[in-house]
Amino acid sequence: MAEEIKKRVIRVILNSALLVVLAVALNITIPSALAIISLIPKEGLSLSTALMLLLITVMAFQALRITLDLVRLVDLTSDFIVKYIPGLKVEGRISVVKALKEVIIVIILILLTTALFPIFLLVPEFGPWLTIGLSVISITLSIILIYDAGKTLYAVFQSGLEFFIEKLMESRRPERET
Repeated sequence: MAEEIKKRVIRVILNSALLVVLAVALNITIPSALAIISLIPKEGLSLSTALMLLLITVMAFQALRITLDLVRLVDLTSDFIVKYIPGLKVEGRISVVKALKEVIIVIILILLTTALFPIFLLVPEFGPWLTIGLSVISITLSIILIYDAGKTLYAVFQSGLEFFIEKLMESRRPERET
């Protein structure tokens, strides 16, 4: 798993660098891309507009690859983190309790971060840097845990819905046979 995390991080960094280089070299931002697209119905499709549209499409697919890699990276990281937090390891089954524990951990993490801010600001010279670091770590862990809790609750909801549909279909079958 650690090897795949390294691979995904490298892919995200390289793809992000490529996207930034393309955006800077072509001077394309999201508003300018939308402006180019909105010009097509008014002025028609010229060769330069078609080329810019092709480059915007390439950049959109690059952004999609980055997003998909980030989602998989968050999945792997949440599995890795959850494995080491006591009481959250669930062997092969979906657990609402696990999701609730993750939400409680996020709330505790937010409260601790809020309580530690004033203390970290008192440290001379490094205070602001410590608070920024604490914020980044807190936000990252919170996002990962909330994502994992949401994924767990979605799986519970989906399995419950499938069970309900299956029971509904079974109750309808005897009526058709008679």
